[in-house]
Amino acid sequence: MRDTMDRMFDENFPETQTGEREMLLAVDVKADDESYTLTSFVPGVEAEDINIEILNNTISIRGEFKSESEEEEKNLMCELPVGRFSRLITLPTALDPAHAEANLKNGVSLYVSLRQKPIARK
Repeated sequence: MRDTMDRMFDENFPETQTGEREMLLAVDVKADDESYTLTSFVPGVEAEDINIEILNNTISIRGEFKSESEEEEKNLMCELPVGRFSRLITLPTALDPAHAEANLKNGVSLYVSLRQKPIARK
């Protein structure tokens, strides 16, 4: 039974190559009849360091919070996020990647606008 539990944890919570786990990015999702809006906080992350992929009805957001402290510095308190983050969100309808937009406002708030894929009519 222990082997089964270990295998289940290994399959569902894989470690990254460096032994660090990715942080789960907190995201708010709003929906209307035609679109979705995702909002997240990514303070200090540059827009070009955020990877967003859309496939069918799933969106993947990945990036990394980088540390600005020097290795030889002694931190008295360290509460800011450091390390890789990711989030995989499956939405109820297919998405149209051609009409997706992402904005990083004030270097803190990430906004992703997604349109639902139009239904093909015969």
